[in-house]
This record gives sequence, C-alpha cells and structure tokens, in this order.
Amino acid sequence: MEFVVLETGIFPDRSTLAEALAALPACHTVRRPVMPSSQDDEEGWDRLLQALLAADRIVVV
Repeated sequence: MEFVVLETGIFPDRSTLAEALAALPACHTVRRPVMPSSQDDEEGWDRLLQALLAADRIVVV
C-alpha cells in the first residue's frame, strides 16, 4: 500500500503520527512529496497532485 504524507505542520501531535508511519511494515511505501513553496509553481503542484492521485492513503501531519 502506498501512503503519501503531507507535512503541513497544522497538527500538534505530529510525533505520534510520525512514529506510527515509521512502524509500518516494509511492504508499504511512504512518500513525502515536497509542498510547492509558491502558488505559481504549476509544475510543483502538478507533481504533488500526481503523488496524491497515485496514493492508496493520504496522511496529513
């Protein structure tokens, strides 16, 4: 199963989520795409969207 993790910083309990993701069995893939730094970064947003669409699960931390 492929997980995509969006590092937003909006949740105060990020460490618990990070520990849970680190404990996933090796058969799972965890990807952490880079959030575009600008609203005008169309290529960056396209890459992020492709990662989200390909994911089985999306985790926001």
